[in-house]
Amino acid sequence: MHALDLATRKFWRVSGRRVDLDGAESWLSAPTSAGPEVGDSWLSAEAARLNGRLVTDDPGAGLLASMSALDGPSFSAGDLDPRIRDFYEHTSRWRMEAWAGWSPAFWPGGELVSRLFGRRVQ
Repeated sequence: MHALDLATRKFWRVSGRRVDLDGAESWLSAPTSAGPEVGDSWLSAEAARLNGRLVTDDPGAGLLASMSALDGPSFSAGDLDPRIRDFYEHTSRWRMEAWAGWSPAFWPGGELVSRLFGRRVQ
């Protein structure tokens, strides 16, 4: 374990409080990494934890096979904008661009976090 990670864990054990991830604070449960380098290895572990599977061989895979699976008394997939339905049924065909920026006042702190943790864990 990297010395900085050990120091961080000790800090949170002293200054933090215990939470019940199986109870009232279950919303805090999140994917974790088994090693010091994160990358994308957490994806298959999280899929297994949720009794799911990764779909990597279907270039047209979606979050749902059909939005009609959600049809009910107050929802009809047929009423959706076709682009929304296409996104949910063929999610892997879509691309998303995301970026983050720091307010100038917080830039030094953000740069510190990035240099100490971000680049190392990828």
